[in-house]
Amino acid sequence: NNLCEANYARHMGDGRILEIGCGKGYILKWMQNKGLANSEGVDLSREDVVLARKYVGIENIYHAAALQYLAGKVDAYDCIIGKDILEHVEKDKLDDLLSLIHRSLKPGGKAILQVPNMDWIMAQHERYMDLTHEVGFTRESFGEILRLYFRDVTIYPVKYEFPKSLKAKMVANLAKPVLVRLTRLLLTILGEGAGACWFEYREILGVARK
Repeated sequence: NNLCEANYARHMGDGRILEIGCGKGYILKWMQNKGLANSEGVDLSREDVVLARKYVGIENIYHAAALQYLAGKVDAYDCIIGKDILEHVEKDKLDDLLSLIHRSLKPGGKAILQVPNMDWIMAQHERYMDLTHEVGFTRESFGEILRLYFRDVTIYPVKYEFPKSLKAKMVANLAKPVLVRLTRLLLTILGEGAGACWFEYREILGVARK
């Protein structure tokens, strides 16, 4: 819920929403609790679809590959969400998937797509911790590929920290910004544009409008 409220809520509106790769339905459940009832999901895992239907309490969660599911949809959705999906798609199939996402959105519709950030300080671990990862993105490359399909694209850092205790809040609000500035200064001294990278963010979010 914290992840969705901090990163997705401001980009979403009413209308028909599809989540591709919905997994066990956590984002769908959040949407349901927000009153976004006209939503559906699709996932490649039959087991996850069964669990998601039970967890979310709706039937319109389907077992299918996103490419096949979107093939018959034209101007069908106001918003399509995909969290940690694109890095699992072979590079030669990214064109097919992004083209279908674009075609499936209504004019003015949004794609909200989250991927691991390959500029993150632990990006090598993120890239190779999952054997099914096929490709990685930085802020620049993610923006470049989305702009091949969408007219209005913005890349945001994903917020993952939601401190509750006073100590955790002090670390997040005081100590971490100082460390980030010092690290960025060091990278700037090293040169080659390293100081401009988003090394402090584990994931990035692309919001693209048709």
